[in-house]
Amino acid sequence: MQRENERRKELSFPKFVVGNLPLSKLLLKKEKQLCFMQKVEDPRQKHSGMTPDFMGFTLIELLVVVLIIGILAAVAVPQYQLAVNKSRFANLRSVAQTYVKAGEAYYLANGVYPSNFDALAVDFPSTNITTVATGYSCGITDKMYCCMVPEITGMVQPKITCGLNNKTLVYLYNMQQSAEFCRAKTTDNQAIKLCKSIGRESTKNLRIETPAGLEGYYDTYTISR
Repeated sequence: MQRENERRKELSFPKFVVGNLPLSKLLLKKEKQLCFMQKVEDPRQKHSGMTPDFMGFTLIELLVVVLIIGILAAVAVPQYQLAVNKSRFANLRSVAQTYVKAGEAYYLANGVYPSNFDALAVDFPSTNITTVATGYSCGITDKMYCCMVPEITGMVQPKITCGLNNKTLVYLYNMQQSAEFCRAKTTDNQAIKLCKSIGRESTKNLRIETPAGLEGYYDTYTISR
């Protein structure tokens, strides 16, 4: 059929010769080249009205992107929260150790552990230091609090504790035992996850010293050295 069409075209043109080819064949050759070079139309353009420069995305492509973002968020967000809690706990530990060292210096000079922050050679970063009814003193800043619990022979060992103001994560140092602890509120999974990552569980559901008095409940983890 194609040959028949070409033959008819040849017959419809005068018998002019260009080089070694008849003019009709030369024109047919040029026509084929133009057809080959012509851009094939995408059927999606006809229905969507979009230009070749921007074809858009299919629904499946969008769903795949949303799925990938969801997977990344499920992995990254918990790790980010853990990193934030580690940074906050490191700050609690650093502040508490300042008072621990001052308390140990006081013990070496006086033979007893200090009963409040006023006895230490360092100043608390806030003037808001109060004595709680149960006999220990606490200081509060805009982000954290620290409490000093004095020794009660046979009952309470001297300790310094610093915690976040939201009372989810607490650092504790027992001066008599020279032991460190991480305390996490039992209802805060992120705080529990952090304490588990740096220590081993020792006690559960304890009430702890805060500026408002004894509050609970907390799980305590002994920090490995």
